[in-house]
Amino acid sequence: MDQKMQIKKTMLLFIAALFFIKTVWADNPVVQTIYTADPAPMVYNDRVYVYTSHDEDVLQDNFFTMRDWRCYSSTDMVNWTDHGTVASLKSFSWTGNNGAWAPQTIYRSGKFFLYCPIHMKGIGVLVSDSPFGPFTDPLGKPLVSGGSGDIDPTVFIDDDGQAYLYWGNPYLKYVKLNGNMISYSGRIEEINLTVESFGRRSNTERATSYEEGPWFYKRDNLYYMVFAGGPISEHIAYSTSNSPTGPWKYRGVIMPTQGGSFTNHAGVIDYKGNSYFFYHNAALPGGSGFNRSVCIEQFEYNTDGTFPTINMSKNGPVPADNLNPYDTVQAETICWESGVETEACSEGGMMVTSISNGDYIKVKSVDFGDGANSFEVRAASGSSGGSIELRLGSQTGTLVGTCNISGTGGWDKWQNFRCDVSECSGVKDLFLVFKGSGEPFRLNWYIFEGSSGYRLIVQTSGQGTVNRSPSGNRFSEGTMVTLTAEPEDGWEFSGWSGEEISGNQNTLTIVMNSDKDVTALFKRITSDGNLVLNGDFSNGEDNWTLNVWSGSATGSVINGEYNVSVSETSDKNHDIQLVQNGIFLERGITYKVSFDAYSSSDRNVEVNMEMADDPWTSYLSKLQDFSINTSKQSFSFVFKMEELTDVNARLGFNVGTSASSVTIDNVSVRVYDSTETAFRKMPVKSSSSMKVNCSNSTLQLSFIPEKSGVAFIRIYDLRGKVIKTERIKIRAAELNKRSLRLSKISKGYYVIKVFAGGTNMGTSEVLFTE
Repeated sequence: MDQKMQIKKTMLLFIAALFFIKTVWADNPVVQTIYTADPAPMVYNDRVYVYTSHDEDVLQDNFFTMRDWRCYSSTDMVNWTDHGTVASLKSFSWTGNNGAWAPQTIYRSGKFFLYCPIHMKGIGVLVSDSPFGPFTDPLGKPLVSGGSGDIDPTVFIDDDGQAYLYWGNPYLKYVKLNGNMISYSGRIEEINLTVESFGRRSNTERATSYEEGPWFYKRDNLYYMVFAGGPISEHIAYSTSNSPTGPWKYRGVIMPTQGGSFTNHAGVIDYKGNSYFFYHNAALPGGSGFNRSVCIEQFEYNTDGTFPTINMSKNGPVPADNLNPYDTVQAETICWESGVETEACSEGGMMVTSISNGDYIKVKSVDFGDGANSFEVRAASGSSGGSIELRLGSQTGTLVGTCNISGTGGWDKWQNFRCDVSECSGVKDLFLVFKGSGEPFRLNWYIFEGSSGYRLIVQTSGQGTVNRSPSGNRFSEGTMVTLTAEPEDGWEFSGWSGEEISGNQNTLTIVMNSDKDVTALFKRITSDGNLVLNGDFSNGEDNWTLNVWSGSATGSVINGEYNVSVSETSDKNHDIQLVQNGIFLERGITYKVSFDAYSSSDRNVEVNMEMADDPWTSYLSKLQDFSINTSKQSFSFVFKMEELTDVNARLGFNVGTSASSVTIDNVSVRVYDSTETAFRKMPVKSSSSMKVNCSNSTLQLSFIPEKSGVAFIRIYDLRGKVIKTERIKIRAAELNKRSLRLSKISKGYYVIKVFAGGTNMGTSEVLFTE
């Protein structure tokens, strides 16, 4: 443990001791493991996510030192799960090593868009399929670039679908975002800041109190612009309007200058029938204007929609819900902690680390129901281990169980440990108090078991959740439990698996007459039967990962193709591999894998379909080995899935043992139809604005439209009859690539046209032959 961490732990222990002496527990700030600032809350799928900036402990040049963005989530507003760093300055190719300022994330059409201001560089945007990332930069440049005042983005999607991006210090600007959320139409508009719209400043520096940090939202048909007001030190004020673009009317101060930080930054949400105000201050030990901490206050709007005065407090909100200990609880789910830290876990997600004797974690409002009888924890120890005392009410409260943890042989060697629990029922605050010398262990997750009845274990494969009614994990004889599968966006429910449990009906009702173990299967939604996402790389590197376990290689998408450049070979071919997880493979089904490839010199590429985690079992009878050269060619193979259904199989291209570049394109995995005819394209005449290719019975088009919107791809026979039409969305001024299956189309001559807004963007005459 370094000196900086030891000092921080000592200060936190001292503060915790003071709280205990007063027998008053503080829940603000909501994160105690690091300094966080600029909270941006988002409600998604009945869960609150808050994205924050991160103030480093040690300052660079005695100024804001901020390099990444963090994410925390909660279903009760008091216990927050740490999801770690979801993006950083390294997510962009055009930033420096400092200046990751106040972000905001918003969800739209299956994607999460993270708007990131980088000091002196502009505002970038990152995109992900998950609220936790990984986030990637689709533009390779700032969305908004300009002066040092282009900071603090806030984004809102109105009821009519129009999205707005506001930002700025000391000015307030906005643009109307396009539907893709990564571009905008029209010019940048600047709001005329008047005393009537944003209040009078208390000094002569500027006319109005508007400083920075806008937070834009709509409630009951009224638009709110919450902002940090000046002069320094800042307060939080707000204005309202009947229109998303003003005119604005100043409504007053919400939060006075308080808390020891010369800045403040607000976020406002409604959740589970309550209203919440997020902000930051310098309340943690060592806090300052450059080392801030996120806090939350619960409040009620006045009857006319105006804000009450909200003062900073140590108490935080009351629980919006109770925590269920009979579902797996991530160890990094924390209301308050003393001494511990969090880091990325070797098993995925985050873990609790830097544990010392006497440290503890508080979890608030835990509903033990009729009572728990056992506790199970996932732990690793590279030392001699220690123990966890389970206490209720405080860190010296009623002891209901002690779980001994022995050394596991390494910090990445995880094992489960169990202990009995007694006299643990009702709704209580739970304290996990850690005992042992040095760093005794690290924690991944834990779960309690009920005191009686049959045990129900519900797991998921793929991306989705399962609701159970009634809740709990132990049930009395004959209890009927209803399970409802809820897929994440971009996924669909596929079926149930378990002993004596099968089928694809949603919902599932089971009778508890024995212990049950049920798994809900989710598979990704595909529009054209291709189980691979972004197989034509039209969305850049989305859904693809380049693993480099040894040797040296880089990967990037160039002109809609993925290029892997191997600069130093690896010991094994699979030590450098381009992979995609999440391929749904059903037992007994035959699949066809297809792709295009070429290289800078003659070489081989291995292709594998395997488990996405240990033991990495291959689903192929042997690895598929292909010889490629400098000419782009199409390759394919067929295999039958003989193993149990896997909703998270991994497709991999292994390229590590040859020092030459490999380029991959048009990757697909489809259910194999042995009766299909494979077509190829012989071009006769093609417009210069559209390129056409055909391989493996799939037509591939690429074109660069002038405008974004909706387009139609139509295939005509030579008599002018439309035999196939597909509606697509297009993005302006960038390469758009689309694929069409040619099933049920006879060989012969055809005309392909792409229309947008009544304009023919491209025409090609083709001959499909076997």
